[in-house]
Amino acid sequence: MNRLLQLFLQRNPAFSGTVSVAGHSLGSLILFDILTNQKGSVTEREPSPVKMSATETCHRTIKEIRSTEQALEALGLFEYKETLEKERVDLQSLVLCSDTDLKELGIPLGPRRKILSLTKRLSRLQVKLCASHPR
Repeated sequence: MNRLLQLFLQRNPAFSGTVSVAGHSLGSLILFDILTNQKGSVTEREPSPVKMSATETCHRTIKEIRSTEQALEALGLFEYKETLEKERVDLQSLVLCSDTDLKELGIPLGPRRKILSLTKRLSRLQVKLCASHPR
């Protein structure tokens, strides 16, 4: 939620209001879980340098991705950088990761899907590049 608030504030710099969250029944439990498991408040963390969804990541940006860090920045998932570094997952390894691998690293479903979507596109791009430059 902090990440979404930060993104909203970046896109709406004139906003000066307050933010309230509410939930009912199961929604209140989910909201409580989200709020209690955040990694610090908006003011404690620095925003990711680039915030784009997997669908917003353009073809040109994909061609420019040369590291795991750049991939995470492009997806707005920079918070998982330490997790991947700890496991020595570089870009080449990340492309080989399955959903199960990312789940075992503790990466939630939404971010896993974004990462897998990007790595699939990176794999396709690599295949195209190799096919266009025969040895």
